[in-house]
Amino acid sequence: MSEAKSCKRCNVSFEITEDDLAFYEKISPTFDGQKFAIPAPTLCPQCRQQRRLAFRNERSLYRRTCDASGKQIISMYSPDKPYKVYDQKIWWSDSWDAMEYGREFDFSKTFTQQFGELMREVPRIAMVISFCENCDYAPYCTRSKGCYMSISCVESENILYSYQTNHSQKCVDSEISYYCQHCYEVVCSDHLYDCQYCVYCKDSHHLSFCRDCIGCEYCLGCVNLTHKKYCILNQQVTPEEFKIYKDSLIENEKQAELLHHYSSLLQKISKPDNHIINCVDVTGSFLINSSHCKECYNAENLEYCAYVHTLPGGAKYCYDIQYSPRAEYVYNSLSAVDSNYSQFLLHSRANSFCYYVDECYYNQHCF
Repeated sequence: MSEAKSCKRCNVSFEITEDDLAFYEKISPTFDGQKFAIPAPTLCPQCRQQRRLAFRNERSLYRRTCDASGKQIISMYSPDKPYKVYDQKIWWSDSWDAMEYGREFDFSKTFTQQFGELMREVPRIAMVISFCENCDYAPYCTRSKGCYMSISCVESENILYSYQTNHSQKCVDSEISYYCQHCYEVVCSDHLYDCQYCVYCKDSHHLSFCRDCIGCEYCLGCVNLTHKKYCILNQQVTPEEFKIYKDSLIENEKQAELLHHYSSLLQKISKPDNHIINCVDVTGSFLINSSHCKECYNAENLEYCAYVHTLPGGAKYCYDIQYSPRAEYVYNSLSAVDSNYSQFLLHSRANSFCYYVDECYYNQHCF
């Protein structure tokens, strides 16, 4: 049976459903024949998300001293934080061994006390950047090159001032956009080329000030068009008329006129509320190719997940995770990439049967 609960932090009412209880029962670990039940959460989904995100600093970078070399470095941790922080190259090197910080469990203290002490004692990586070149100011970027002041970009090159602009090249001021090239200020779009000021567009090129356009070419100020070419404010024009109008936008008065009509068009034409594409039995928004999911956002290829955010790489049977692509049977974790059958992970990759781990990579059966 479902349970009605009140959040211990914000006092809002939320429900624990039968499916939720079945999930917690399924992921509860068994050690030496004894099953340790995972309790139902006492915080609402929004407060649980806030708690996870408190461990992920994306927006502020600091200059501080590397605790290994004494050199000045750029870090996600400000100098006043109680952590030891190592430069990325040193952290990944063989010059130190995290096992040297091991200690016996003290039964006179709580687990959280000792885990917190260990987190403060073991050196932390200054910036989570993986397999990148010239991306020193791009936290959480992976397999990218030449990115600056950009966050969480994957397999991208020459990206500036952007967030989660994946598999893209030469894009500036863009957000949650995939497979884009030569784009400026595009948001929640994919497979665009030479586009500016576009939102929710895909499979298009040479668009400006467009929204919800699919498979379009050479359009200005258009909304909800599909497979159209040479359109201005949702009206068909000739290639010559399009060029003349676009050239006239050099004048500020013409730009203001276009934006005025574009704003009016946005108010008149209905737009999709949640941008759910090719999904079955899901709730949330910005979901693609997913099924049987509850309250999931900005994700694709999900199956039987709940309270999942920002997962472009897909996941199966996961609850309360974020930035954790290709996870399976993972619960209450942040940045748990390629992990499975694990719970309470922070900034870790490729772990199996692990519980309460932080900045751990390629491990099995760890607590």
